[in-house]
Amino acid sequence: MQVTCKCLNVIINSKGTAIETYNLNSKGSQTDHPFFNENIGFVELLNIHKEQPALVEVDICGDWVINRCLNCGVYTHALDASTAVVLVSRALLTKPQEIAAMKSSEKYSPAFNIVIESSEEDVNVPVTGVHNTAVGAGLQQQLTEWIKRETAQTEERVRQFSEQQYEAL
Repeated sequence: MQVTCKCLNVIINSKGTAIETYNLNSKGSQTDHPFFNENIGFVELLNIHKEQPALVEVDICGDWVINRCLNCGVYTHALDASTAVVLVSRALLTKPQEIAAMKSSEKYSPAFNIVIESSEEDVNVPVTGVHNTAVGAGLQQQLTEWIKRETAQTEERVRQFSEQQYEAL
C-alpha cells in the first residue's frame, strides 16, 4: 500500500493493505507531541521517499522521530528509533485514485513532483539563512535539470515531426 501526504511530497510504501490500529499506551514512551493527538495507525514499512526532503521538518520526541511536510502542513509519520515501529497519520492519502487525481491536478509540478499550493501569504515570506539558501539552490538546480530534459524532448519531437513532413513531400 502506498500512503502519501496531501501534496505527494512524503510517500510511505508499506507491506500491508491498510493502516492498522496501534496501542500507543503499551509502548510507555514519551508521546506529548501534537502528532500523537491525531488519528494515527501502524504500517509495516517497506520504504519512505521524500520528493523534496528540504520541505520536511523532523522533530524528536523521546524515541520517536516525527516528520511533517512543510508544503502541505501535515504530520506524516513517526518512527520509533528503538523498535522501528512506524506510525502514520490516517489523514494521509491511501487510495490510488486520489493519488492519481493529485498527480493530474493543475497544481501538480512535474519539475518538483509535488502539488504546489500557493497563496499571497507564501509569496511575502522572506527566505534567509545558509540552509534556506542551499535549499533554494538545490531547488533551482532541480528546476534547471527538468527544463533541460523537457527542452531536449521537445526538440526531439520537433525533429521527428520535421522528418515526417519532409518525407510526406
